Amino acid sequence: MIRVVADTNVIASGLAGYANDESPSSRVLQAWRHGKLDLVTSAPLLAELARTLAKPYFARQLSRDQVNQALDLLRRRSRFVHDLEHVHGIATTPEDDLTLATAVSGKATHLITGDRQLRNVRDYRGVVVLLPREFLNWLEADTRV
Repeated sequence: MIRVVADTNVIASGLAGYANDESPSSRVLQAWRHGKLDLVTSAPLLAELARTLAKPYFARQLSRDQVNQALDLLRRRSRFVHDLEHVHGIATTPEDDLTLATAVSGKATHLITGDRQLRNVRDYRGVVVLLPREFLNWLEADTRV
């Protein structure tokens, strides 16, 4: 099974537009829900996601109940990484280093992000960093699924 880390921006955007099948972020979440990939996460990523979803834009898009259901689903159905390898100074922010640490520790093949600075990493210890649309193109071309 393909293991991926979806950055907070991908998950938040995907949740906000989940009903829109055309959104690449939503399509990544749908691929996970349909068993085409394993989503890897960690406590720092879920905490960042909760903070992001509490911001006014997302609060207008998703009810508090929807946010809680989504966070609960991620806790239950994701491959949860408890012990993160130390990653420091690879990305431009400590939060992005934690995202990379989650990917490496969870043995992910891909990190999916819309973050331009994080995408500049491109590949770190075997984890390929892609835009949601790039990942979906790769997934469609992959013969394992």
